[in-house]
Amino acid sequence: MKWTSCYKIVMCVLLGVMIAGCPYERMVSLNTNPEGAKVVATSDLGLKYFPDRPTPLDYRFKFGENPSEGPLKYNVEFRLEGYEPQTVTIAGKDYNQKKIYVTLEREVVREVKRLEPVISEGAGYTIEPRTVRAWAEDIEREVMAASHIVSLGDFQSILGMSISADGNKLVFSLAERVKDEMGNEKTVANLRSIQTKGGGITEITSGQWLDTSPVLGPDDYLFFASDRLRRRSMDIFRISSEKTSAIAVIRQTSDGINYQPSVANNGVITFTYKPTYRERLTGSRQIWSLGGENQYPTQLREGEMSAISPDGTQITYIGPDKQLWKVPINGQNPVQLTSTPIQKEGRKHPAWSPDGKYILYASDEGKDSKNEANYDIWMVCEDGTNTRQLTTNGSFDDFPVVSLDQQHIYFVSNRGFKEGIWRIPFPTSD
Repeated sequence: MKWTSCYKIVMCVLLGVMIAGCPYERMVSLNTNPEGAKVVATSDLGLKYFPDRPTPLDYRFKFGENPSEGPLKYNVEFRLEGYEPQTVTIAGKDYNQKKIYVTLEREVVREVKRLEPVISEGAGYTIEPRTVRAWAEDIEREVMAASHIVSLGDFQSILGMSISADGNKLVFSLAERVKDEMGNEKTVANLRSIQTKGGGITEITSGQWLDTSPVLGPDDYLFFASDRLRRRSMDIFRISSEKTSAIAVIRQTSDGINYQPSVANNGVITFTYKPTYRERLTGSRQIWSLGGENQYPTQLREGEMSAISPDGTQITYIGPDKQLWKVPINGQNPVQLTSTPIQKEGRKHPAWSPDGKYILYASDEGKDSKNEANYDIWMVCEDGTNTRQLTTNGSFDDFPVVSLDQQHIYFVSNRGFKEGIWRIPFPTSD
């Protein structure tokens, strides 16, 4: 440090006055409504300061007359759970305000984590966290009311859902972060069920597996995809939804992955298959069928997330263009059902109504009140007409299923900042 700078600092301390070029301090009282906010002060030099007490508090800010002697200003951020963060700038020069009072506004929207399947060439099939938007409000902007069935815990997500024939039970895949025998954190997914009227969650499968995409078929058998035979690869299995029988292998290959099963009332199965090439998952995603006219596994189209109609004659699926398509069970003459532009990742997880007249799906074509694209539940007639948006909440809505009596639609949503299962009435008119 130069002697002139040292001399100025010493003079400031000895004389108790500020002269040109001296570092100096200002005591500022920081207050918020409501109280209890955490404070982070970031200087224009990039240094962060964390006062060890919540508001209200008095904090001494240190400044310099130029950047070589200290900060010229601070951005002071106030954070409180459930409220939007707010930032106030405190500049040293000509700053005489001794008190700051900030009224915090309730948090409206938040970026939250959810667990989702990821398929990569090298790692195979894994479940990884991703960021999606969630809104604090749990109501719909339109007249359709949504009822809450169950909330999940922190860092738990649903990876597929189905409803029983009597309409009394929902079966879903619950992904969550757990610790293994060595204390290492990992992601697992197991099958669970809950009564549609609410209540406790019942365990169906357990273990260090990835059991995903459950769908209830004839005789209350539960079909699902799992890596329990091949780590980081998936095959199709079947078990009683009451777990009273052994797990049976329905579709297993030595390479590639078999996942996202769907089952018709006559037992015909469709699923997604992604092949490997030179031990890497580089092939296109394909729709296959098993049973019925196609006694052996048969490739039908390129695409994923297939849903077979209740009578087993039609398949709806997401094409490579991320639009919703429909094709007969023989795979010939597909029909495109949606065509609006893709905002994020396109359509997801179609499902048929029990009467076969409607197809429900999650779509990113709607926008929330902040003009951001988000996933809502949509419905279209099976011929591609009369497309309707059913949910309007700005949160992430996905995995719609329809009750057998066609009175209710169940779906997964993170509204209220907690992922869970919700229900809306089925529309009564076209």
